[in-house]
This record gives sequence, C-alpha cells and structure tokens, in this order.
Amino acid sequence: MSFKVRIANAAKGAERTIEVPTGATILWAALDQGVDYPFGCQSGNCGACKSHLVSGEVTMEGYSEFALSDEEKARGLILACRAVPWKDCEVAWLEEDDLIVHPRRVLACTVVGLDDATHDIKRVRLGIESGGPFDFSAGQFASVTFAGCAPRDYSMANLPGDAVLEFHVRRSVGGTVSAHVAEKLKPGDSVRVEGPFGTSYLRESHRGPIIAVAGGSGLAPIKSISLFRRPNRARPLPARPLHGAGHPACQPALHAGPE
Repeated sequence: MSFKVRIANAAKGAERTIEVPTGATILWAALDQGVDYPFGCQSGNCGACKSHLVSGEVTMEGYSEFALSDEEKARGLILACRAVPWKDCEVAWLEEDDLIVHPRRVLACTVVGLDDATHDIKRVRLGIESGGPFDFSAGQFASVTFAGCAPRDYSMANLPGDAVLEFHVRRSVGGTVSAHVAEKLKPGDSVRVEGPFGTSYLRESHRGPIIAVAGGSGLAPIKSISLFRRPNRARPLPARPLHGAGHPACQPALHAGPE
C-alpha cells in the first residue's frame, strides 16, 4: 500500500506526484524517485527539509524542537525527513528566500578558552583545527561532542566565519554533559563540532528592526545576530535584544566577551 504525495514546487514549479510506501517518509520517497528535494541531516535536527503541508495528513517521527518549533508546526509546517503520510498529501518545500542551507561540516576543535560567564554557565571557546571553514547564518546551532560524552546542540555566539567558536553551556540538574563541561573540561581538550543546523537565523534580506528575546544561555544566538548587525558592519540595522536572567549579575557577564 502507498500514498500519493504531490510536491507543488518540484522541478521549478512543475507538479510532481510521488508514491510513498506505508511507513516511509516523504523525503526518503522523494529522493528515491529522483526529486531534488532540499535536505540536510535526514534525522530531524537541521530543518533543511522544512515544508508546508498544503493538504493531507502525516505523522511526525521524533525531531528536534530547534528544527521545527510548536508554533511552526501549528502553522502547518513539517519536516519531510520525519513526515510519514497516512493519506494522500500535497507539500511544498520552503523557497530559497525562506531557507539558506550552508555546507555541513565536521570540525576537529581544541578548547582555547574556558571561563565562568555566570555561576552556572560556562563560556567555551573552541579553535578550529581542521574541517573548516565553518560558515553559518547568525542564530544557527551545531552538534557539539566533548570527549566521552553524548553530542549536544548548542548555538554559536560568535560571528559566522570566525576561526574561534563560542558556546554557552548551562549546567543542568542531572546533566552529564553540562557536568563534564563544568567540572572536567580544560584548555587543550579535543572537541568535535558538526553543523550548522536550524532555521531560526537572521534573514539578511530583512530590512526592518528586530526585537530579539532570550533567557540565560539562550543569549548565544542573539549575541551572534547582534554582532553581525553592529554599526561598523556593512549593513547596520536597528536591533533591540531583551535578555532575562536569574540574577542581575548574569547579564553583563554573558554580554561581555573575552579580552
């Protein structure tokens, strides 16, 4: 048994209908049938295959909230790599103006800076040893793997293209990775970084003001966006960051960078 899925914007606007076997994802079937569908990680983490569900019904397999937020899902967006149709559907992937896909890199990095941004947040700076350059859009995140730990997703707090990456790691109760960063990580340690991922990033075509809201270590992507839009850059635009923290002393510490 299979379902018909019409891809509205396949082949530069020409209609293309594919057959999706029961239990298969839309992306898998599309690629298998020769459709040049945009994709990245194929595991629900990057958002590169984010699409409009125009009609029909799908079940979404597990995915990262960074790749598809509840608000986006409520607006009818899906991830084609995680969407399993249960009736005939019509979908349309996001246009190039809506989505930028950077080359996915696997970087070998070394810890070159480590300091306490707040009482429970470490600012980790990683020098890229190999695998670069690492281009991304301000606001995106990467999968970071510390030695002996499972990978975790953290947003970049630095400018795209920088040779040194900055991440903010908040210690969480029972968190083995954040405990490792807080207690064991040291300069010189090797770290694996893969990315970039995510579609919550600065649209360079946007010409209006921006209000950016963040809490705690969530300031990292906002810091990257703010750095990108500083007045000394080519396209200065008004941006107002609003940052909430558990203690007043946390704010200037997080906003500050290393000397």
